[in-house]
Amino acid sequence: TWAAISREMIRIVSTTMRSSSLARVNLYTFSAPTWSKCRAIGYTMCSFGVYYYRKVRVVPAGHFGHYVSMQRHMLCLPGRHALMSDEEHWEADVRMDEKANLKREIGIKTILVVAENHLAGAFRVSGQKNLAAEEKASGDGDFVLLSQGRHVLDSSSYRDIVISKLDKDLIQLGPLAVLYIKEGFLGGAYERTTGTYRIFQPGPPYLLHEKDYEKITMQERKLEGFKLGPVQFITVREGQMGGAYQKATGLYELLPPGNTYQLHEKDYDCIELKSRSDLFKLGPYTFMTVQANYLAGAYKLKGGEFILFLPGQTYQLNDNEFKEPERVARDRHVVTCGPITFLTLQEGALMGAYRTKDGKFQEFETKEDGTAHFELHASDYHGLTVVNKYSKTVQEFGPNRIVTIPEGFVGVFEREGRIEIKDPGFYRVTAEYSINENIPLQLNSERFEDKTFRTKDSLRMSKDVAIVWRIQDPLMTAKWPGTYGDLRDEFRTKAMSGLVKLLRCYTRAELLPTRQDVLVLKVMDSFSEAAPQDVEAEIKAAQINKVVVVVAVDVAVAVVVAIAAAAADVDAVVAVVVVVIAAAAAAVDAVVVVVVVIGVVGVVVVVVVFVVVVAVVVVVVAAVVVVVVVVFVVAVVVVVVDVVVVFVLYLCCLCACCCCCRGCCCCCWCCCRCCCCCRRGRRRHYCCC
Repeated sequence: TWAAISREMIRIVSTTMRSSSLARVNLYTFSAPTWSKCRAIGYTMCSFGVYYYRKVRVVPAGHFGHYVSMQRHMLCLPGRHALMSDEEHWEADVRMDEKANLKREIGIKTILVVAENHLAGAFRVSGQKNLAAEEKASGDGDFVLLSQGRHVLDSSSYRDIVISKLDKDLIQLGPLAVLYIKEGFLGGAYERTTGTYRIFQPGPPYLLHEKDYEKITMQERKLEGFKLGPVQFITVREGQMGGAYQKATGLYELLPPGNTYQLHEKDYDCIELKSRSDLFKLGPYTFMTVQANYLAGAYKLKGGEFILFLPGQTYQLNDNEFKEPERVARDRHVVTCGPITFLTLQEGALMGAYRTKDGKFQEFETKEDGTAHFELHASDYHGLTVVNKYSKTVQEFGPNRIVTIPEGFVGVFEREGRIEIKDPGFYRVTAEYSINENIPLQLNSERFEDKTFRTKDSLRMSKDVAIVWRIQDPLMTAKWPGTYGDLRDEFRTKAMSGLVKLLRCYTRAELLPTRQDVLVLKVMDSFSEAAPQDVEAEIKAAQINKVVVVVAVDVAVAVVVAIAAAAADVDAVVAVVVVVIAAAAAAVDAVVVVVVVIGVVGVVVVVVVFVVVVAVVVVVVAAVVVVVVVVFVVAVVVVVVDVVVVFVLYLCCLCACCCCCRGCCCCCWCCCRCCCCCRRGRRRHYCCC
């Protein structure tokens, strides 16, 4: 029952609202003249009710009937309605409610439905007399908000009607901005009256009029910082450092970590946020952490003194007090930081520098307490030199020269024009000495291959020579006007030319004896040393060997002759074989020629047969084509003749009719039959075959 009562109440309220809306829509300051209704009644009577039925319309449920009366757009409720005026006519029906279209214009009236979660407004326009007191109170041109419900607005009272759904954080509704700030967001706008920037915190929606506020914005709060209008929000986290210049004082303000700072651009400039490291710059400050095994320092602007920073601490240096700091790793024997050089002695190296106070060169050595570290200031020392003690090349070490002469060499020192030869070892001499190139004492091997020359008897011969030599007198070598390489080249040239000159004084037999000469020399040597009986035995053995050699030579000659005879027989046999092979080749050539001739004849015959067959086929095909053409022509002629004969017979049949008064007898030539026609009274009977 309560549900039924509620539905009935809603229906009554809805009907009441619709009725009031209709009344507002149909409210005009003028009405239709009475005589227009009289004319409509007269039209109805004259048309026996046809005019009336044409003015009747049934408005369906859920719609408003729309008609125009004297340029007035008016609505009516659902049902059966008749327009009893000749100044009224129907328009298309209008739906009562449309979710997609909350704003509908009916003539000069606007039906506006402000649903839930919607906001609507319009500009007031003066000029209408019948207005409520509250409407009269509002000034002309003001933007007014419309409450939730159904409204009927006259275009003479309202303009620029807008409606918007509240589904966004920032909605522009005419001159109004609806700003809804949620948690995690901030809003802001400039106040026109004061020119200051106002920040809006999260909460209920803000209604901001453009005459009071401008540049309305909203930003999400972020950890890395964000900007809202002229205000910069910066969050300094752990491991970071922030800073900015104060415009009022010009001082730089550091922002320690752990806070969120709200900095207005009218008060602060050059806002920075950087991560902390062992060396970083923030504004005018340089933050430097000096680690172990590092050297760091900076020059002071006042006085120019260089300040060393102890390791293990972090220093904050202002640009107004210090120059750009320096930091280097102490990972070498010589490290320079500013004007100070940190020196650590190195095994196998010599280190020294000139003192500025007296100009003497000081070599640094391990102190008595074992300390091997030195700090050399640029104001006390200059020209630091570090050289390898055991280098084979000549090095400048302050005013001295040092060199190490290796084993197998001798050094050549020159002092005041006199040459001194030094044994292998380490030497440190004053600047009055000049150290020349070392002279090697090792054995040298020179090899000459395929060197040609002519003997005394003008025979061309070649020789291979290997010469082993060494320097015996280094002093004489040092006096040679040139380098050691020039001396070696000169020696090779002299040795080669002298050897060739010596060999040209001998004949080939003297330089290279034959086997017999060697044997005779050997026998002569043995004669001088052996007994007489041994000499005779040697001579007999030599004679026997000679006989054996002669016999061997004769046998070899006989063998050569036999081989020549056998070669002659073989030549004869080869000649016979060659003749036989030539005859066989001639026979084979003849057979090949015959086969080729037979093949050519066969090919010619095949070609001729193929040509004949093709010709016969062509002739047969041509004959068949001719026969077909002749038959077709004959058939065409026969058909034409038949058509002509039939046409002639038809004409003869038409012309061969004879008529009598009682009947007629027609002879039809085309069918070769007779047909009789009799006439009885007025009727004529025709019989056609």
